[in-house]
Amino acid sequence: MGHIIAFSGTHGVGKTDAASRMVVDLKRAHPDKSIKSLCDLEHECPYPINGDATRESQLWIFVNRIQEELDKLSRFDILVTDRSVVDVAAYTYVAGFEDLAMGMLPLAGQHISIYKEIHFKSIAHNNFWFDDGIRDAKDKRYRQTVEETLLNMYASLGEGGYAPGAFHHV
Repeated sequence: MGHIIAFSGTHGVGKTDAASRMVVDLKRAHPDKSIKSLCDLEHECPYPINGDATRESQLWIFVNRIQEELDKLSRFDILVTDRSVVDVAAYTYVAGFEDLAMGMLPLAGQHISIYKEIHFKSIAHNNFWFDDGIRDAKDKRYRQTVEETLLNMYASLGEGGYAPGAFHHV
């Protein structure tokens, strides 16, 4: 079985760009390995997202992220993704579905234990904040709330014994 390298953080911190660059770098460094990326799964959600998110949309994104990661992991040596399952739980929480997010968290903890690395990209060090047509790029406080929620969730999971192989705060 292969391994997962995930980028994590709120929108507008360059996760997708970093994941894409890492795939290219890994393919050059390891031509003998099969390497796949998983980016922008949220675009495929048949339910409303962002400010119009529903419980169904957040659950769809969460379940499909795990399913896609496991599917790709079974067929490739390395999977690089622009979001972790914890990101989905954090966005769910901030969207006002706290009970659903807290229900997601134990499964997210189990799942991130198969991640080799998580690269957490903070707002302070990664300014890629522009309107991408998917996420709201105007509400700075919203992004800060998502980031704080993410960091709290990772801390909680770490205290519970759930952690990836390595966690890098960049």
